[in-house]
Amino acid sequence: VGWWPLTETDDYASGAADISGSGNNGTQSGGVISEVSLLGGVASFDGSNDIIDASAYTIASTSAMTMAGWVRYTSTVGSVSVLNICNDSGGTTAQYTRNIAVTSSGNAACNVQSGTVIAQAVGSTVFDIGEWHLVVGTFNKVGTSYDVEVFVDGVSEATASGTGSELTPYTKTCVGGARRYNGAITAVEPCNIQNVRLWNRVLTADEIWSIYANPWLGSN
Repeated sequence: VGWWPLTETDDYASGAADISGSGNNGTQSGGVISEVSLLGGVASFDGSNDIIDASAYTIASTSAMTMAGWVRYTSTVGSVSVLNICNDSGGTTAQYTRNIAVTSSGNAACNVQSGTVIAQAVGSTVFDIGEWHLVVGTFNKVGTSYDVEVFVDGVSEATASGTGSELTPYTKTCVGGARRYNGAITAVEPCNIQNVRLWNRVLTADEIWSIYANPWLGSN
């Protein structure tokens, strides 16, 4: 569905390329810049109003989904929305529908929310400044029942279940911040994000380990 390496070195002047074949290239706002790393560029978010918006098309409602992204704190530990998808037509309740994130305490999280939390799995590893980590979240929905699981660096750390109703279809896809119903951006702590991916199925544990061990291999 989507694969944004975020390795551009031109501060995303020509967009953040989607190499999945879906053509859902992202555009930056708020001043996202590219910092040079051994793998090329990495997206740098300053903790203010930075975001990469990859909402060129609507993602159809889907029961199964996997999100993945690499993240590193650059100066302070706090909340980071690595990747989120939402429906932006639901008034004050539509902050986001599904996302992978890092909590204010530095733990990876996988969330389903529609006004209130439906299901949230929070990992045990505490991220520190300067450390790269791979966050993966899987989502599975049957009727109104949800199962979510969060992985850190290829290893499952927590699961959660809940019941509720989402706002679909997903009309907003954002990296590095969540767009609220009124267009405002939920800021993230200063961080780097790279190699963000989205699948419309639940990856197996072996597949998740594989994208940790070989982050630039595979397909979406």
